[in-house]
Amino acid sequence: MSQNLHSTTVAALDELYALIGLQELLDIALEQLQRADLAPEERRARTGLLIISYLEQAKPCLKNIEVELEEIRASVPKWNNCLGGAA
Repeated sequence: MSQNLHSTTVAALDELYALIGLQELLDIALEQLQRADLAPEERRARTGLLIISYLEQAKPCLKNIEVELEEIRASVPKWNNCLGGAA
């Protein structure tokens, strides 16, 4: 695997781990919110804000993963040719 392909793959995995971390934080926050002594309207409003915040933080990670995936896909034909079509 070329250094560039390796670096791109590692970067994509880092973004995936960041998304997993964000998801775990969202799950914890939602659980705490469900246990909080709040009126239903307040709980819905806070839940909506949490989800919006999560999506705003997740969006750049997803865009980066998309870019990295395209870079990886672009390098696969080169490696496929080097390996005699075994990829």
